[in-house]
Parts: sequence; structure tokens; C-alpha cells
Amino acid sequence: MATTAKTVNGKEFFEVYVNGSDLCGRRIQRRKRSVESLRQAQDIEFEFERELAKLREEGTPYTWEEWFEIAITRMKNERANSTIINYQSYLEKWVAPHWNKRELKSITRDDVYTVVYETFDQKNSANSRRTLLKQTKRIFQVAMEDGLLDRNPAIGITVVVPEVEQDVLTNEEVKIFLQAVRDTNHRFSPIWVAALGTGMRSGELFARKVSLSKSSTKILARRITLRKDIFSAA
Repeated sequence: MATTAKTVNGKEFFEVYVNGSDLCGRRIQRRKRSVESLRQAQDIEFEFERELAKLREEGTPYTWEEWFEIAITRMKNERANSTIINYQSYLEKWVAPHWNKRELKSITRDDVYTVVYETFDQKNSANSRRTLLKQTKRIFQVAMEDGLLDRNPAIGITVVVPEVEQDVLTNEEVKIFLQAVRDTNHRFSPIWVAALGTGMRSGELFARKVSLSKSSTKILARRITLRKDIFSAA
């Protein structure tokens, strides 16, 4: 901390400079040039010192850019690398250009809505828009868990994703498909037969183990029995 005198064109001016760090270890600097009197410079230095003392006690508010970096670093210990890359690709492209220098606390619900519904490219799918909202909400949630925010500005905003109509094979179509599978001896034949025979979804099939419990075996047998007409015909 210092107040220095400088002479410019025969007239004396003063410069006030103070520096320190906040609770997070970030450097804080305050400078005031061309102060016309020593007394005024001393008053400015006193106010700067008070400001720095307050920041050392309360901490300097994080910007979105600073907090995003911290949140992503923490998430690397909990999430898969592919998830981290997905967060970075979405948020750095659509959010960072608008919020990077904004204080985290200053971002409002309207700001989130603008990014999700107006800034985000309208050509993207509703699922992509929902992903952006989910990721934004999570970054704010981490800040709430740390006590930096008392509300999540992304709460209350929703993205409606239209339901996709899924066609279901008829019994006749299943018979034709199974016959074609057997005729070609396709390498995925066991998987397709198991899926059609049991009605299990892909996640359930992936979760199956080579050895099944007695209860699981009974369930599978019952499912296959219900569709015996299809399999016998194929």
C-alpha cells in the first residue's frame, strides 16, 4: 500500500495504490491516479484499505467463468470424462460468451431463459435444449451447495420434449423378422431373439448376466411362453 507523489508540468499529483488477496487467494488491486492533494490521496487510501479488509472477510463474488472452472474441476472426480466434455462443449459455446464476466449472483431467471430459449440455436433439437438447461442448472446447484447462492435461477424453467411415436412390430412382422434372422444366421440373432422373446428393453438386456437366479429364469420362461405362438411359427 502506498501513496506516491508525481510532478507533471510543474504541478504535483498523487497516486494511490493498494493490493491484497481475498479468502479464495485471488489478488485484489486498487489504484487511483492524478489525485490533486495529499489529504485527498490519504482519504482514498483509507477507503481502499477498508474495501480490501471487507473483501478479505467476505470474499470477492465469483464470476460465471471462475465458478464454472471450479465446478468442472470438482465434477471430474464424480463424472465420466465424456460427461465433462459434454458440459464443456455445451456451456462454453452457448453460455460463456454471455455470462463469463458476470458475477454469479447477478445472473437471473430471465438470463437463463434468454440463453436457453433465445440464444440457443433454434435448429437444435428440444432434447439438446433440455440438456443445456440441465447442465446450467447443475452448475448453479453446486454453487448453492457451497453457500454461494441462496437460489438457483434455473429452477422453474422447463423444456418440453415432444413424445416420439414408436412403431411396434405386429405378430406377423415379428415372425417374418425371426425367419430372416435364422435364414441369414446373423451374429446378433441371440440378442434379437432374446429381446423379442422376453420383451426386455435394451437396458435390461445389457444388465443380464450369464448365470440367472431361479426367479429370473421363471420370469423369462413365462415371457417366452406368452409369445410361443410367434416363435413356433418362425
